[in-house]
Amino acid sequence: MDALSSLTVLQGRIQQLQGQIGFEGCAVSLDDGQVFHVPHALKPHLFQKGQVITLIYTHQSVQTVYAILSHQSKTLYLHPDIQQYDPTYLKRPFLQCIFAMVAVYFFGISFILAWQLIINGDVFYADLADHLRFFHLPLFACAVIYFVTRFKDTHQELSQQVFHLLNFPTLHAPHLRRLQACNSYCEVYPHLVDVAKMMPLLETESSFDLEKKRDQDIQQLDEFHFSAWQRERFALRKISGVLQQLKKQNVPYSEVDTDPYIEIQAVVNGIQIYGYVDEFHLTNKHKVEVLISTLRDEKGHYFWYLHDQKRYIYLDEDQPVLRADWKMGMLAYAIVMVIMFVIAFFFAVEEGWAAFMVVFLSGMVLLTLIFILLYVYTRLFDRTEKYPEWIAQHIEKEMKVQGVMQLQDFLLYRIMNPQKERASRTGYDLMNKRE
Repeated sequence: MDALSSLTVLQGRIQQLQGQIGFEGCAVSLDDGQVFHVPHALKPHLFQKGQVITLIYTHQSVQTVYAILSHQSKTLYLHPDIQQYDPTYLKRPFLQCIFAMVAVYFFGISFILAWQLIINGDVFYADLADHLRFFHLPLFACAVIYFVTRFKDTHQELSQQVFHLLNFPTLHAPHLRRLQACNSYCEVYPHLVDVAKMMPLLETESSFDLEKKRDQDIQQLDEFHFSAWQRERFALRKISGVLQQLKKQNVPYSEVDTDPYIEIQAVVNGIQIYGYVDEFHLTNKHKVEVLISTLRDEKGHYFWYLHDQKRYIYLDEDQPVLRADWKMGMLAYAIVMVIMFVIAFFFAVEEGWAAFMVVFLSGMVLLTLIFILLYVYTRLFDRTEKYPEWIAQHIEKEMKVQGVMQLQDFLLYRIMNPQKERASRTGYDLMNKRE
């Protein structure tokens, strides 16, 4: 009996969510006494005792839980097999193959022509055609191997059946990636899907209409590669008030936290906030301005920006400087150019000025072509959500700090951390500007 024919739908209340099985698994006990083993973690604040759940499982040689839907938290657990279904999963590798072949020919033609001009001051098309013929067979073989190795079992029928039993539209892998549940810090919970926005729509719209909306949502991404639903979910908001119930706790050293922070928890205007800092000079009853995630998790709302409106500012570690934009690309280009200049200089010492020009110009052509191809590839294929850039934009928009126009300006105000004998990653003192 296959998995499709033995799928069973069960509805009940969680009686107990039992500890860890293996590394990250757990066991779910229902009010009727049945126990189901889940090979992945279920977040306790999302799946709690007393919640009504819909569970889909199969009994074969081994019990397999394919889906658990919490009707209270509107969170859906999905087995990894269900998350693989994507009817267009071969489209990306095919386009990548086409791009790679075009890029290699473009790179080869451009470099050969540039080399001929540098060495001979003229172009020889016969030599160009003679060199390019060696590209054909290796490129074609690599493209075939790459494309063929992309084939996989997407578990199409199983996925469609599970979503049908849940009365959901069939969600493809791209939909699920955009709907993944996460905490207030934007860390994704593997295997958990946030369906809070979709479930109310099921009462008024058909599965077909919802699936069509999801497809449109995926295709209409902004500059940060966010869909409209993601922009709503990850929205930030500014609050101000008095710091209360302040708690500081040192994060213990571990294999994950090799350079741990201090965890800050507090209440501002009745809102529970938390964040991670290297040091914290504020105390209770300080008036503060805070930029927080609208999304809440079990600890509260994560703060990305906290300002006492007088002296101290605390930012998330990744915000001040680590913004990958065209400036960073130009800096990398300049560094590699200097390296090429040094290499060409050593050739000039041995072979003379002509050798310097040949090596330097050839290197610059090679470098320029590589950067062009990387830029084009990024524009065509990179769809990774840019959370740091998204948050940085909001911080720059909301902050009102004299002398600070953009986040990079905060580097002039870094606090020195005497315990770690280095500049703070999170703290800035507006009374202590560094030149």
